Amino acid sequence: MRLLQITDLHLKAEPEACMQGMVIRKSLDAVLNAALERAAETPELIVISGDISDEEQEQSCAEAYRYLKKRLKGLDSKIRYLPGNHDQPRLLNHSFGIQARTNLVVGNWQLIFLDSSLNGSLGGRLDAVQLKILKESLDSQPAEHALIFLHHPPIAIGSRWLDRIGLQNGAEFINLIAEYSSVKAVVFGHIHQQFESEVAGIRMMGTPATCPRQFLPGADEFRVDMGASSGFRWLTLLPDGTLDSQVVRV
Repeated sequence: MRLLQITDLHLKAEPEACMQGMVIRKSLDAVLNAALERAAETPELIVISGDISDEEQEQSCAEAYRYLKKRLKGLDSKIRYLPGNHDQPRLLNHSFGIQARTNLVVGNWQLIFLDSSLNGSLGGRLDAVQLKILKESLDSQPAEHALIFLHHPPIAIGSRWLDRIGLQNGAEFINLIAEYSSVKAVVFGHIHQQFESEVAGIRMMGTPATCPRQFLPGADEFRVDMGASSGFRWLTLLPDGTLDSQVVRV
């Protein structure tokens, strides 16, 4: 199975809204064109892992969601949407329906989608409901291998300011999934940069933002990486539990 992850779109209601001197929607177009129109193989699933909108007002946020839905028309059945700290989960679910967070079983892989957004906070947390969904999904063992998506990184990435706004109960999450040999990887956004590590034999992968603003790796305080461009991640799931991954910069 071939998956495409894009993350941190930060769309505005205003069509010409800019970030880092570039129209945000044009940055989205560049990513989608590179990933979908020029790809040798089309993805069987597209995961949009949070911070779809960058609007605080409900009406403006809804407009950003409407734009994305229109932009991705025809791909609805292939997409799963996750909320980030800049999203409004209720509006997101209303806009995209069941595809906001519906777990999937494809072949011998289970794909688990979790909501780590925490109202009023830049950081995230998996509440009791999400942890229960996770545990029940893994206990049910509908597939031999499991891949988990969420917005916030569950481990420190070595950037002090970002580590302060990661997943608050990341240790609890890691301790839970470490009990299951089926879990092969955790994939997230939020950090606007490429990141790869391994914890308890489980791969941890962060992906560059779709929007023009990338964060400088290793920075103690907020800093933009002026030399980095937008990007996305390909994931290829093989029957033996092997996961191949590639980050592409646009």
